[in-house]
Amino acid sequence: GIAKGYATEKVHEYLRSINITSYMLNAGNSNIVLGDKVGEKFSVGMKKPFKGEYYKILYLKDISIGTSSMEHQHTIIDNVYYSHLLNPQTGKPATYYDSLSIFGLIFNPGILLS
Repeated sequence: GIAKGYATEKVHEYLRSINITSYMLNAGNSNIVLGDKVGEKFSVGMKKPFKGEYYKILYLKDISIGTSSMEHQHTIIDNVYYSHLLNPQTGKPATYYDSLSIFGLIFNPGILLS
């Protein structure tokens, strides 16, 4: 997870360094970085894990999204799904959520006012 996030950030930095601001960088199920879609917003579907359907369509730009889901990152023991995420208080797999997404704003120096 750390390596993919790091690699995604490096590609984002490179695109910005060569003045590419309109892009959608998809690093698989768990990482996506969106630039400015030539003045428009990208549509991103938020999927219900294990259901194959979307529960929300978001319209976004200049944002980074990281998602972790038991659908893609789990193990099954005796027909029980165990998450790859651990509860820091118990040390056991955290199973109260099917997925978790974190959104982070992308710093775009071009939008600063002088």
